[in-house]
Amino acid sequence: MFFLYIGYSFAKMAAVHEDEDYPQHERPPSDDDGNEDYFVEVQGDLFSSTDALAHCVSADLAMGKGIAKDFKRIFGRVDELHKQKKGIGQVAYIYEENDKLPNGGRYIFYLVTKQRYWHKPTFDAIAETFTRMRDLCQCVIIQY
Repeated sequence: MFFLYIGYSFAKMAAVHEDEDYPQHERPPSDDDGNEDYFVEVQGDLFSSTDALAHCVSADLAMGKGIAKDFKRIFGRVDELHKQKKGIGQVAYIYEENDKLPNGGRYIFYLVTKQRYWHKPTFDAIAETFTRMRDLCQCVIIQY
């Protein structure tokens, strides 16, 4: 699973399975392919999660305000992110090694949704980064 920061809260990607203990009336409707993936809002400290994290950034990786500033302060390695040279619609990432985490570490994803920090992201840019993040999660074997 991974956490994705959205606005002033964060959501945990989860998949509902028939054998889980969810009342039928609480299940989200499945799509045409029968998928039942959905978001669950979770209250708590985002950075204390042991799951992978993701948030949206600009291509300039300024990260000077809001939650992006916290990501920059806590995880750093901005030079490493710049070296990846990601543009709008792409995803930069770092791997945080930490023996205290269940798998010995976790991925931190930076979804590039706009060119400069003062720009506004487009729906297409957000959709493209979500698609690329999904593909990247499959490549690094993160369950979402």
